[in-house]
Amino acid sequence: MKLLIASSQQSLYQWIGTVLDTEDSAVLTNYEELVAQFKADRYDTVLIDAQKMPKDIEHVISGIREIATRRWIPIVVLTDEMHEEKLSSVFAAGADDIILSSYPSWLLKAKLSALGRVEKLQSELQVAKDHIEQLSLIDSVTHLSNHRGVMAESVRLCGQANRDDTPLAAVMIQIDHFNRYVEEHGDAQGQELFRTLAMLVEGSSSRPMDFVGRYDENILVLLLPETDNNGAQKVAAEILRNVREAALPFITSPDGVVTVSVVTRAYVPDVTTLSIEQMLGRLRQGLHEVQTTGYDQAVAI
Repeated sequence: MKLLIASSQQSLYQWIGTVLDTEDSAVLTNYEELVAQFKADRYDTVLIDAQKMPKDIEHVISGIREIATRRWIPIVVLTDEMHEEKLSSVFAAGADDIILSSYPSWLLKAKLSALGRVEKLQSELQVAKDHIEQLSLIDSVTHLSNHRGVMAESVRLCGQANRDDTPLAAVMIQIDHFNRYVEEHGDAQGQELFRTLAMLVEGSSSRPMDFVGRYDENILVLLLPETDNNGAQKVAAEILRNVREAALPFITSPDGVVTVSVVTRAYVPDVTTLSIEQMLGRLRQGLHEVQTTGYDQAVAI
């Protein structure tokens, strides 16, 4: 356990130190530096001395909570008396517990140990929650991001594009006559085909920063940071070539093999009037429009 103690009393710091185990540690800081010190390192519990506590302690506690958004950090008030008027405002601001200066060493140690256990349990719950949230963003067939994951990542990359003033290109890919393929080969083969397409699309773009996800039942989207529409068209051509060379059998298709239709568009900061969500929706509509004129082609829209 690592404690952060806000106090002007060296004696209080020493008192706390007498009950800590060898693997535990404590850092003493003043009220003015408390938030900055908390931000600079990882602490498991914050202890605030009620003596000479600043009037803006509510803002101090709020500052700690704003930093530790994904962790519950016990904030404990150290006091020598149960003063309702003084302590009620501190608890209203977000403090969790109190420690009285009259506590014997064994009780102080037990209290700190209990807070440590609670913090550990809260951290484990947050890890489990993060894991469940991550699973909710993954497509079970391709193991790529699902629609929800695609939208979250597209918003993140669009924000990055705006900050860096660089374009963000999107490439949308759909298997031609996919419903017919499923009718002829069955749903299991249809899912296997989609897994294969996902691998081919991933192989068409070699940059680690590029993102592939499942936008819809039979649509993949490839997001290309720092890429304009010319660059997106080159990647689209590579996808067409890779799918053709794979020569995946599809007897009733015009060419006897699986083909795809691809559309591209680039988001340009301060130029593109559509939001990234609207742009992806426009690409989805564009796929349908392109397929009314032909298949096995890549079109910039």
